[in-house]
Amino acid sequence: MRSGDDEAWRIILTRYRRVVLAVARQHRLGPDDTADVLQATWLQLVRCVGDIRDPACLPGWVRTTAARECLAVLRRQRREAPAPEVGELAVSVPDDVDERLDAERWHGALQCALATLPQRQRALIDALFGWQELSYAQLSARLSMPVGSIGPIRARALRHLRVVLRDEVGVPA
Repeated sequence: MRSGDDEAWRIILTRYRRVVLAVARQHRLGPDDTADVLQATWLQLVRCVGDIRDPACLPGWVRTTAARECLAVLRRQRREAPAPEVGELAVSVPDDVDERLDAERWHGALQCALATLPQRQRALIDALFGWQELSYAQLSARLSMPVGSIGPIRARALRHLRVVLRDEVGVPA
């Protein structure tokens, strides 16, 4: 990727496009603003690709960068919003940019911590906390794992994540 491999870039753009779209959707951006966020995120990746040392952290980096770009779009929209008409009630909306950035930092740290899990534990955590809510029977079938093993493996994975977040990343778990 760093050497300008077109195929590697195509794979990254395809793989992480949904991540950027999901972040834009969470920020309730329209199609034009979402396209701007996609473009700005990929431009930042081109600029910063040399700074990303651990490829396992790329999903968190993409998510954090997309969130920052979304917040930049929202700030621009707020500045460009027309003044209220005379007699209209101007409602002050609290600015929760710091909260969102903290959440993105947590997400990035969690992505890096997840990358340190053994493959079996990572697959289980991804399935448990993914988009679909699955029963233990469904998890067992999907992961070829006995139902009775799911709880203990989940407990080990969560314990590992707590330790990594607390000790290595400096995030209180």
